Amino acid sequence: MAIYTVLINKNEDYVLEKIENQYEKKDFHITEDGYIFLSDTGLTKEVGKKIGLLDYEGPEDRQPAGLIIKQEHVTGYYYESFWEWMNSLKDDSV
Repeated sequence: MAIYTVLINKNEDYVLEKIENQYEKKDFHITEDGYIFLSDTGLTKEVGKKIGLLDYEGPEDRQPAGLIIKQEHVTGYYYESFWEWMNSLKDDSV
């Protein structure tokens, strides 16, 4: 399992809708300041297709723009809700 950080700067609502439809609630986390984290076993390209950043078909003005960053290790000082979510992923894999 990898953690993906999703940074969206255009048409975030479209991406959020795709995430909510493609992932179980336990597999994504949106922080208080709007950062999006996903847990997925797939490749970065597969995640991009799931959330609508790759192979978008629709009106040009709704095309989302952003980045997906795959992370193997995460450390730092951040919101407690994020670390609780990360710990829940560990609990699910046991």
